[in-house]
Amino acid sequence: MSNKKKPLVLIVDDNPENLKVLGNILKENGLSTAFALNGTKALTSVKNKQPYLILLDIMMPDISGFEVCKQLKQEAATKDIPVIFLSAKTEKEDVIAGLELGAVDYVTKPFNRKELMIRVNTHLELKAAKEELKQKVEQLQAAQEELNQTVEQLKQACQAAEAANRAKSTFLANMSHELRTPLNGILGYTQIFQLDNSLNKEQQQGINVIHHCGEHLLIMISDILELAKIEAGRMELYPNDFSLTFLLKSSADLFQMRAQQKGIAFNYQQTSHFPQFVHADDKRLRQIIINLLSNAIKFTKQGGVTFKVDYFDEKIRLQVEDTGVGIAPDDMTHIFKPFLQVGDPKYKAEGTGLGLAITKQLVEMMGGKLQVESTLGQGCTFWTVLDLPTASAVPLKTTEEAIIIGFEQSPQKILVVDDKWENRTVLVKLLKPLGFEIIEAENGQQAIDKALINHPEAILMDIIMPTMDGLEATNKLRKIPEFFNTIIIALSA
Repeated sequence: MSNKKKPLVLIVDDNPENLKVLGNILKENGLSTAFALNGTKALTSVKNKQPYLILLDIMMPDISGFEVCKQLKQEAATKDIPVIFLSAKTEKEDVIAGLELGAVDYVTKPFNRKELMIRVNTHLELKAAKEELKQKVEQLQAAQEELNQTVEQLKQACQAAEAANRAKSTFLANMSHELRTPLNGILGYTQIFQLDNSLNKEQQQGINVIHHCGEHLLIMISDILELAKIEAGRMELYPNDFSLTFLLKSSADLFQMRAQQKGIAFNYQQTSHFPQFVHADDKRLRQIIINLLSNAIKFTKQGGVTFKVDYFDEKIRLQVEDTGVGIAPDDMTHIFKPFLQVGDPKYKAEGTGLGLAITKQLVEMMGGKLQVESTLGQGCTFWTVLDLPTASAVPLKTTEEAIIIGFEQSPQKILVVDDKWENRTVLVKLLKPLGFEIIEAENGQQAIDKALINHPEAILMDIIMPTMDGLEATNKLRKIPEFFNTIIIALSA
């Protein structure tokens, strides 16, 4: 036995000589013993001493061994104590009767010392194993209960996180609307004033400063909301067929002008043949390109920026090289962290520090990996490879460059619907000079009423409005036959 404490064996027999013989055998084998001369004393001794094993004589004067065993097996505290019957009887019926009552074994008199100890040790070990198993089951149950509690806590935490995420999404949507709406008024009016030739040079410069600051604030707000949307898992890709050549050329042309304004070189290299049309989310692809090129030009004061594009096996490789300040090896692990610009503070550029963080997330959403190499003081190279399958058909719509100077036909009516007067005023001042007749409405219900009276050719509909929002108003208008084909353009912050 591996137990440090000697197991206690209760011997029950009405013959004192048998008790003595059995006691000596067990003690010689390292076991503790207790004795009872009849069934009544045996029941009392079991309750008081809780033995590990019972050797129980069958034939006793007051209560038989069968009855003692029966009573023991009926009590929760004693039912698991193994009982080995002792008897001079060898009839098969008695053996079966004893086993049916719950005994674990049967030893016949006169006792064979070796056989007795084999049976006793076997059942002591089984008892020990059973108790160990019971203990492990209890530990397992306790662990399971703890795990269940942990799972419940995690479930509650997950529900709380989801609720917080929903609240965050609602907050972001509201913030987007509340922040961009006044900015729309600011930027709209600066554009109008920039076209006003009656302003003197100083006034024009002031308008340009306001416009630049407004654009910077809009970019910062957009970047913060964009990153929050990605982190909340609300950013989705919307693949469509588009002209890859046009997307790349228009992006390159934009930064060609920015590079010229800064006095640095810009080189666009197409190193392979491109398919005319491809299938992907062109908005996000353009955003990746713009962010990388903008970052390169921002940190390059001398030399230039090279934009290389390669297409192979329905994949596109975008690479942007610059001769800017470069990145120190210790800073390489931090460049994709939000709100962080690494390097010497004297080289810090205007911005939120979100461009590369957003670009990395977008690249990974499109199945790629944004990589970088850099030498401090010599420049950086950013590159990625993205899946870009060839489009199966020509897109229904392709983008054409044009400058709108007015409307050639008779004045067309446009209904402008927005609860913010400053937004309506900007649109009115932008559209009226082009020859459009403008009708204004403050909410969705007014939009329906005025549309029925004025029959506009187009409707510019804000989405978030009191009384009736733009979505509900649009849905109701589409149910009126007169407005089945009317152009309705959603306005949203």
